[in-house]
Amino acid sequence: MIILTIFFETSSNNSDLAIQIVCNTAFNDLSKLSQEEFDTEKMVILNEVKRYMDE
Repeated sequence: MIILTIFFETSSNNSDLAIQIVCNTAFNDLSKLSQEEFDTEKMVILNEVKRYMDE
């Protein structure tokens, strides 16, 4: 079993998107991904974080 805790910080302008992301995360089972798909998604997220931190 995977327990995942995620925090989102957003403005009220992006609240609809934040709710969509939270629901998507909550209702999609990460265990259905293959290890290769998981690693690919992980790299995408890490690159997004890195790009955000550079701005």
